Amino acid sequence: MQQVSRSFAPKHGHGAFDTEVRDVIETDGMLLHALSPMLEACPVLYQTFRELDKQTRKLTRSDPVRQRLLGAPGMGFVTVREAGLIN
Repeated sequence: MQQVSRSFAPKHGHGAFDTEVRDVIETDGMLLHALSPMLEACPVLYQTFRELDKQTRKLTRSDPVRQRLLGAPGMGFVTVREAGLIN
């Protein structure tokens, strides 16, 4: 599932993957039973990711020291936070 998602999603954008996969697996009851829960979880996981990303960016942007760190190569919002620089 992960490999399929990686190869398909970038080409078709967020949300198109679910529709395309459901169209394919509707004819196979076993696949439908196995993959439906994962497909239902995808929007919730994506929304949670978006919220956490927004919070991380907001925390990082609120401090001038962290802003300077972001200018260094390899230092992104998550790197600054994971380095223990954000409480």
